[in-house]
Amino acid sequence: LLIKQDPLLWTLAFITQWDVLLLMLYWIAIIGGAIYIASDWKSTQLRSSQHVDFRRKYFHLLVIVMFTPAYFIQPLFLHLGFVVALCAGTFLELFRACKIWPMHPYMDEFFKPFLDARDQGPVILSHIYLLTGCALPVWLSSDPIVLQRLCGILSIGVGDALASTVGKAIGRTKWKDRRKSVEGTCAFVFGVGLSFILLESYLGVNTMHSGVWISIILTALLEAFSDQNDNIVIPLYFFCCLRL
Repeated sequence: LLIKQDPLLWTLAFITQWDVLLLMLYWIAIIGGAIYIASDWKSTQLRSSQHVDFRRKYFHLLVIVMFTPAYFIQPLFLHLGFVVALCAGTFLELFRACKIWPMHPYMDEFFKPFLDARDQGPVILSHIYLLTGCALPVWLSSDPIVLQRLCGILSIGVGDALASTVGKAIGRTKWKDRRKSVEGTCAFVFGVGLSFILLESYLGVNTMHSGVWISIILTALLEAFSDQNDNIVIPLYFFCCLRL
């Protein structure tokens, strides 16, 4: 009703545009390479929390590599891509959780190196949360400001990944009664802030002000003190702070 066209014909016409076709080929290449690299980890026996955390942050890097260029090349396709990815991810997880042959043995084996204490139930939701956290600001923002639309992608792909990596590598000063470190929180603020500055320099705009920095700092503190799943909580909280 909104586009006043047949949805199937509109979709076919849209995905056959050259920029969309090139973007799809780029995504296929990235996903194929990522699966090949991740599959090789199945043979390793390193199950320490540090190695598992590193492997999980590998997907956060993919978020940056896949979704940030897509926003600037074809933002409408990014909207559609998130819908398709979430539907596919949900159905695949249903196949795995319900042990539907022939998918579930391969998926169980693939996911095993990436599981931690948050994925002990029958359903693994971290990857669904990761996609949802990246997609919601893109879907919800009606404002053309780049910061709001990309806040989910950058807060998870850059901020959360840096906070975890730096915190485990050099974090010495722990927050009171928390496992997270002050160094990791500072890395979150620095990484997200620098990413926004670089993106705005590329676009030739300047919307960074004190309110944005306060939002970044508050989100970094939430990452340090929250026990909820970072992949869904952090992007939504950051988006709400930027909207105020």
